[in-house]
Amino acid sequence: MRCLTLAPLLLALAALGGCGRTAEEQLAYQHAEEQYQFNMRQSERYRQTADENSDQDSQNPPQESRRQ
Repeated sequence: MRCLTLAPLLLALAALGGCGRTAEEQLAYQHAEEQYQFNMRQSERYRQTADENSDQDSQNPPQESRRQ
């Protein structure tokens, strides 16, 4: 019975001990995080620009052109 209570603890310790990253993995992870942050900023800027353009379009409806 005691073995059953120690098994999850041993498995958790083994899993935590093997979680280290190599220098290459750390660099790749850092790059991915930076790229994610960049993409989020770009996406927010795009949304703001699209909202502003949408607001301007609704305030200034297109005028009909007069053909002669």
